[in-house]
Amino acid sequence: MSYKDEGIITVQKCTNDDEWEKLRYCFEKSFENYPLHTYYMPEISKRADFLKRYLNACHSATKKKEGIVMAIRKNTEIIGGFIFDPIPSSKSSFVLDSERFTEAYLENNIDHHYPESFSRIKRYERWEDQTILELFRKHSLKLQWEGMFCAIDPSYRGGGIGSILTNTNPFANENISVTSGTNCISETSNAAELLLKADGQIIDINGIREEKDPRRKLVPILIICHDRQSVGFMIKNRCQLIAEKTYKDDIETSVLQFPVYFFKGEIIVENYKL
Repeated sequence: MSYKDEGIITVQKCTNDDEWEKLRYCFEKSFENYPLHTYYMPEISKRADFLKRYLNACHSATKKKEGIVMAIRKNTEIIGGFIFDPIPSSKSSFVLDSERFTEAYLENNIDHHYPESFSRIKRYERWEDQTILELFRKHSLKLQWEGMFCAIDPSYRGGGIGSILTNTNPFANENISVTSGTNCISETSNAAELLLKADGQIIDINGIREEKDPRRKLVPILIICHDRQSVGFMIKNRCQLIAEKTYKDDIETSVLQFPVYFFKGEIIVENYKL
């Protein structure tokens, strides 16, 4: 059954706790076996509770700095979404940013319930921050946002939703690239064309195929993913691979290392003040 038979796919701001819980549930199912999160919590029996706390913490930290949280809907049902967080502008800003997230982790008792996971999160984030700063200096990058999470509920895979959302770029005739996956596991990387409305009104994706609105603009974003299969999707959508790094835990040397890919992508922003 195609998306046309199943209903209208829209993207809308996530505005309350009930919507966030539904979106978080999609993330929990999608990211259960994502390499970064299996590193954070190797024990599968504890991973669901860990992810719930971790995602709540990330959501809370993002809201404190006016990040962007969007829900993908099929009719009225939330089936996925994405989160963007503003990128710090300096080394000192990265320190403050780290404190913002640490505070959220503590508020969700991650350090108490999962102390080893908490330590792994902080070690990885410290490495990631240092790597981002180095890449920004090396490539003279000026990116305003980091895509933290993006996923569709696994039960909606293969239904054409990813394809319709990624192929409705109203600027397509101008050869402007738009990215759709950010921090995605491979099965859910066809998540959404990132169309944002500041007023939270529904965007009818099916109704904008031929529309060119000058109020929309492209904003560059940093995209970080941790599995090789997502890379193909990024390149297919004309994202620029900035660097491929390997993360190695400098304390727990027996932990398996994993690749980390840094991309520069673009999102279409509509009526959003940046």
